[in-house]
Amino acid sequence: MKMLQDGMLLYHGSYTEVSAVDLSKCKPGKDFGQGFYLTASYEQARNFITLSIKKQINEGNISENETIGCISVFEIHLTEHMKIHYFESADEEWLHFIRSEKHDIVNGSI
Repeated sequence: MKMLQDGMLLYHGSYTEVSAVDLSKCKPGKDFGQGFYLTASYEQARNFITLSIKKQINEGNISENETIGCISVFEIHLTEHMKIHYFESADEEWLHFIRSEKHDIVNGSI
């Protein structure tokens, strides 16, 4: 498992480029709640593009001819104000965290 490091590149695969994060556009009901999801794996972000395109076509937001998505790249800058908790594995502690309604810490496991 990779640990967050200052200056690390993180990736977001989508049907469209994301140049600035707008949490109000993020859909609720995701695994960790409403939020903007990133991965340290370029391959994982690339694989997510197809799913993102299919979802947008099914919701009527883009045409059925759309086949090209985008990987947006973000550089993380850690600060002393960030609260990060690393989970070594998807164990019982991790499950309790993702099932809780209030997240007062960031899941730093990537």
